[in-house]
Amino acid sequence: MIIIKNIGSQNPQDEEGKLNRISEHARKRCAQRNLGAEKLDTVLSYAQEIHRTGVIFYFLGKQNIPKEMRRNDCYSKLEGAVLLTSNDGELITAYRDRNAFHSIRRKAKHNYSFQRDYHAGE
Repeated sequence: MIIIKNIGSQNPQDEEGKLNRISEHARKRCAQRNLGAEKLDTVLSYAQEIHRTGVIFYFLGKQNIPKEMRRNDCYSKLEGAVLLTSNDGELITAYRDRNAFHSIRRKAKHNYSFQRDYHAGE
């Protein structure tokens, strides 16, 4: 696992940042989608944080990218980037979908299958 510190950190004193680890699957997907550490940091810095189904989605829409950065082709290509992280800060996967915000918002807020299985064991 790669240890990433200070990625996405808005506060310089925040030593942990938003990502603690990157899974093997996420590392492979980031390589396929040309998302290096600098681009991950940009997505985490400007993306909307959405809590759904027991995980955290970071969605970078066009309106989230500052106007001065939109002119740069490198940053405009990040539009629609989605990072999926666990609650403990591990990057699970990364993908691009400009319409992802709507599908993410429709997801359940909690992982009900986990709660049902947990309560069934009591």
